[in-house]
Amino acid sequence: MSLQSLRSWLALCLFALWTGCIVNPVPTPGPYEGSTDPTKQDVFYGGDAATDASVYPDTTSSDATGQPDSDGAEDNAFDVTPATASDPLIASFLPKATDPAIDTALLPHVAMVKTSGLLPDRLLVHLAGTGGDPAGSRLLLREAALLGHAALGLEYPNTPAVATICGDSTYCYESVRMEILDGVDRTDKVAITPANSIRNRLVKALQFLDKHDPGHGWGAFVVNGEPKWSAILISGHSQGGGHTAMIGKLHETAGVLLFASVVDTANGQPAMWVTSSHATPLDRYFALAHTKDPLFAAISNNWTALGMGGNSQHIDVDKTAPPYLSARMLVTSLPSDHPHLAVVVDDSTPLDDEGEPVYAPVWRHMIGL
Repeated sequence: MSLQSLRSWLALCLFALWTGCIVNPVPTPGPYEGSTDPTKQDVFYGGDAATDASVYPDTTSSDATGQPDSDGAEDNAFDVTPATASDPLIASFLPKATDPAIDTALLPHVAMVKTSGLLPDRLLVHLAGTGGDPAGSRLLLREAALLGHAALGLEYPNTPAVATICGDSTYCYESVRMEILDGVDRTDKVAITPANSIRNRLVKALQFLDKHDPGHGWGAFVVNGEPKWSAILISGHSQGGGHTAMIGKLHETAGVLLFASVVDTANGQPAMWVTSSHATPLDRYFALAHTKDPLFAAISNNWTALGMGGNSQHIDVDKTAPPYLSARMLVTSLPSDHPHLAVVVDDSTPLDDEGEPVYAPVWRHMIGL
């Protein structure tokens, strides 16, 4: 730029400032409430994580695989809605921000925690069903957080459905689910890298939360680079419930919560892995399903195969008050257009006259163990 051009540019800028044509810049987002760390001014944002496109790309700014545009937004994508008197803190952040090697299933994780009282000594991790996303069961996460637990809706590779992949191949279900869990190559039916596995995503999400939300104990749920399963309530809907039960088989967890699951069936019988022994004691398993769910027969058979008991031990939550006779197999028959989703997915679960989820007492029963 010539000296004369520079002078002209400066003159235009001064004129614009003088006449007010240049609007005031948007204020830099402030630090997370209660934080004294000025570095958080670049990572903590207020607003609604579900709609704030400045924090992370929505589907219109992603390619067909869900990969965000390479505009660097993932580097600082950590959206926080501060806690209120009636709601926990809500944080939303991109998987790729926790580990650059994560390159598929990139919808935001959702975390919730109360900011008052004792640090949580348990973490609820929820896995959505096929095609679902972590924000789809915020009501469940909220209940867990209000009970004093930390809660995390974890994004993971959940398409296509495991039943679509395996069909009637009974041994397929275990190898596919194991590979989704840890990324170790066991089958040509799926191609999950260690970085994209549930295990890695969980560890990296907790480490990320511990870095950006210190003081709420997220780091306590990782020990020597592994999830501290003994302090984790693992929860899942449909496909996610199958992964949840598999984790309960492999690790002694604080509890296993099954929503409209497990559905793994081959030739009309539960898949082989379902009938094998489980590291998590069966008295820590809780399940909820809708009797009008097209998959209810398979779900019920799998509850029995897991060792939870027979149909006579199902308790109808529509007709029984908490604590539901201390039952662990819970059923509902409330009218629903989407009974497979109604038991835990926000846009299908019924609400009472005050806008609260009808199944909230059931969820609290399951979470409270």
